[in-house]
Amino acid sequence: MLALTTALLAAAPVTARASTPAQAVLRVQILTRAGTLDGTCVLFHRESRANDTVLYFLTSAKLMKSTEADLRAGARHIRILRDDGAPIEVEAANLVVPTGDMVDVAIIRVVAPLGTLVPLPLVLEPPSPGSVFIISGFGADGSRVTVPQRVGFEATLAIGGDRDASAIAGCAGAPAIVEGGVFGIVSECAPGRTPWMTPLSVARGFISRHVPGWLAKPFTPTFGVVTRPFSGPLLDVQSGGTRTGELEIPFEIGPRETAVDVTASFMNATSLHLADLTVLSLRDRTVKLRFTMAGVPSAPFSTTCAPGQAHVSVRVNALVLSRPD
Repeated sequence: MLALTTALLAAAPVTARASTPAQAVLRVQILTRAGTLDGTCVLFHRESRANDTVLYFLTSAKLMKSTEADLRAGARHIRILRDDGAPIEVEAANLVVPTGDMVDVAIIRVVAPLGTLVPLPLVLEPPSPGSVFIISGFGADGSRVTVPQRVGFEATLAIGGDRDASAIAGCAGAPAIVEGGVFGIVSECAPGRTPWMTPLSVARGFISRHVPGWLAKPFTPTFGVVTRPFSGPLLDVQSGGTRTGELEIPFEIGPRETAVDVTASFMNATSLHLADLTVLSLRDRTVKLRFTMAGVPSAPFSTTCAPGQAHVSVRVNALVLSRPD
């Protein structure tokens, strides 16, 4: 019986320039006696006034609580770095953290010119296991980085990703984003491990109490997920023979698209006793595959020996980031 197999790649981290989140995701720095601690925050609400704007950001509560000793000593200073202006200084009274450690979400309130900042909406329903999302933040060089993920674990107080997200420096406080907006705040993303997020569904009451006028609003999707099919080569094998090997298939996707994972299969197979195709890697818009093929043995006393053959087919799942307004 012909066995045609499909492999799904839990790809190594693939990074891309951020798009719409660039208007809301900023770096946050905590200056202490021991040095500077880097994190990330996301703008989710703004309150326009006559001469200025009140901006509300979410970040990691653990990030802030780790420096409370410096706060008591008068040696902690927090600032938000923005691309279109000077850093925004955060007064101690404008940082709100929850009691206890169950909800790793903190609120930063600042008064500043609006500039080009646009809030991202909050999603208060966690995504289901296997759903695609992105984590938006910054690389070590300060460039904007987006890391695709799938939900690998879900519980009431925590959601886990499925691949390393350490390409984001200062990942604590970075937003985890689905199509509708921000659904969680990153608590941990140690190198070589999957990231962990606090879902905002458990922080709804905390946010509502401390952000006057905030309500969950209708959203414009920040990204979509599409599947791009690509044709690979025609592979063949002698009748009764076996062939194994590896091949690389390049593919092209759009400038605002980021490959998340890939599947591969044999199509239009003929005269094959066995066909197996495994995805080895997805890197730099190239899929690397390993294949095994076994041709159907010729019948006794037959004078014809038709070779086995099949086309390789690849389907790439890609994020499509929305254009900024």
